[in-house]
Order: sequence, then C-alpha cells, then structure tokens
Amino acid sequence: MINSLEREFCSEEIARMARVTPRQIQWWDEKRIVRPLLIGHRRVYTAQDAIEVMMVAKLRDKGVSLQRIRRVLYGLKRVSKGEVSEIMSGRSDLYLVIDDQCRKFNFTTNKDRALEMVIESAGPALVIHFQELVRQMNAAKLRRSVAA
Repeated sequence: MINSLEREFCSEEIARMARVTPRQIQWWDEKRIVRPLLIGHRRVYTAQDAIEVMMVAKLRDKGVSLQRIRRVLYGLKRVSKGEVSEIMSGRSDLYLVIDDQCRKFNFTTNKDRALEMVIESAGPALVIHFQELVRQMNAAKLRRSVAA
C-alpha cells in the first residue's frame, strides 16, 4: 500500500503511538497480525504499519478477537493503493464501521455513509476514523523531529 522502503518507526515509537507495550507489538508480529520489516534484529515500521497497529490496538481495547481483527486487516489491504495514499496524505477520509457483535464491518470514505451504517446497525457500532490515526502518527513524527 505504501512504499515498503519508507522506513519510519521503531517498535518503541509504535508502542507509544498505539498505547501498548513493545512486547505486545512483538507478539502481534509473531502472530502475523502486523508484519514490519526486519533489519537485523530490529523491527522497522512504515507509516501504514503504524496506522494498522493503532487500529489493532483500538479494536483489541473494544474486545474484538484476533481472528476478526485479521479479517478487518485483510479488508483494509483490499482498499486501493491510490485511496491509501490519499488517506495518508490527508486528502481523503476512511472510516471503519463494525457492528456491536464484531461480525460485520465496512470501510467507507464517505462520512455520511459511515453515519448511515451506524444508524442501520442493529445495535451499537464502533467507528474508527483513519484521519485521527494519521493525525496521531504525524504528531508522533513531529515530537520525534523536535526531540532530535
């Protein structure tokens, strides 16, 4: 989705962004949830990896099983490369809407459609707005560059 040579974050930075432990990130790698580049013994994450890890952390916080998270990640990988580039650059939105049973999910780039999906759901729904994840990632990059 994003150029795999775009190396951006180490495990500790990703863990801080996602508000999980570095060990949790390592475990997700071992379980093939999010697969970073390996350079020697270091895990190196692209911007897209960072977004995926933050999404996984939010879903786990809401009690979504790893099996269902894998399905959501597979769905995310089916979003076109052009759309992902637009989302990562801030020129487009992406919303993930999951029903309260975590059985059905949909991605949409339309805020009104995301709201319709929430209204149409039989019960509560979880919505993840990817622009918020991109903002968190960019804030972390800014903090890193200021600290350097």
